[in-house]
Amino acid sequence: QELPGQPAAGGTIVATTTTGGAPAVFFVDTAGDLAETAQGSSGWATSELTGAAGVHSASLALTDTAGGPEIFAVGPAGTIRVFSSAGRRWLGWDVPARTAANGSLAALTTPGGHAAVVYVSTRGGLAEATQAGPAAAGPWRVAGLPGSPARDSTLAATTYLLPSMIPSTP
Repeated sequence: QELPGQPAAGGTIVATTTTGGAPAVFFVDTAGDLAETAQGSSGWATSELTGAAGVHSASLALTDTAGGPEIFAVGPAGTIRVFSSAGRRWLGWDVPARTAANGSLAALTTPGGHAAVVYVSTRGGLAEATQAGPAAAGPWRVAGLPGSPARDSTLAATTYLLPSMIPSTP
């Protein structure tokens, strides 16, 4: 089945399952905005998410946290941006870290349920920015990691479902 939405050519598409059990797909659309296509009770629908102008369409990385999904993207001049839902509205913030303008990101969830993003720093080494609290707005802890990936490497990460982070069902 073809889903609604118009992802930008060459863009990354990331997906998750919502807390309600429905799939949700995220991408940068042809207008350059972050968008979501989600399955609801009446079928699939696409909506634009706020605050994502200027992000690189091929740089999306998603992690599921205790507070819901968070999406990372590379913005202008290699800024790293994070987007998360605040109720029915999505908001975006700058993470205090930079990567190459076309840098690759890998998102993961810490054992405490917070988001983290691994990236290649502007100096060419691996680095990680980790939420130091429950809010996507910060604060963030930034640290170098061992290793220097080859130029234009693609990063990837996964997070196993941690039993402590799975909400109980009524």
